[in-house]
Amino acid sequence: MFAGKPLSWVRDTAVLNLENAWGARHRDLFIVDPLSRKIEVYNLSDHPLTDPDNKATLKSKLLAAATPVDSDNDKLPDYWEKWAFGNLSRNGNSVLPDGRKVLLHYAHCSLAPAGGGIPGLPRIVAVPVDGEVAVSVIWTGRRGTAFGLTLTPEFSNSLGTWTTSGHGYEEWSSRSLYDGSGGEIIEWRSTSANPFHWARVRASLP
Repeated sequence: MFAGKPLSWVRDTAVLNLENAWGARHRDLFIVDPLSRKIEVYNLSDHPLTDPDNKATLKSKLLAAATPVDSDNDKLPDYWEKWAFGNLSRNGNSVLPDGRKVLLHYAHCSLAPAGGGIPGLPRIVAVPVDGEVAVSVIWTGRRGTAFGLTLTPEFSNSLGTWTTSGHGYEEWSSRSLYDGSGGEIIEWRSTSANPFHWARVRASLP
């Protein structure tokens, strides 16, 4: 709830001053959008959850806040397009000045799509483990979407044929990011020596 807490819901700072700006009072439950902007407040003293009607009302409000709106039906949520570009003129296949599609910026949680560059793109690193070197593929991926976004690691030895199985890698870990991006850092690590020298992560929408 406050600055300095590693797993805070909303990071308040002296500049944001959310406690005063939002007029918080005891037992206020702030419902925020995916960019951590206040939607509304539901006070649990005024609406105790021991009342089934209050519980049902709060549930419906939380579900509505967590369900992205896609008014132009391009599989990219409106809130994200407006945050990234100020309008709904793009779709997943739109190519930006950095040469990458909008879908990649969305899938890998770009912090500045209009400016180019995606810090969360896949990278390969060598990790020492018990005296041996394991190879990891690490990327930032969006935790979830209502529109069926998938991120699938693929491996190749020749850049001609890619495989999603039998490659000697497994999902090793994931760590949620609490920076408002809605992403997590995902790591796939080699479990044994294997001949695959190339890796990529395919982002796709149904």
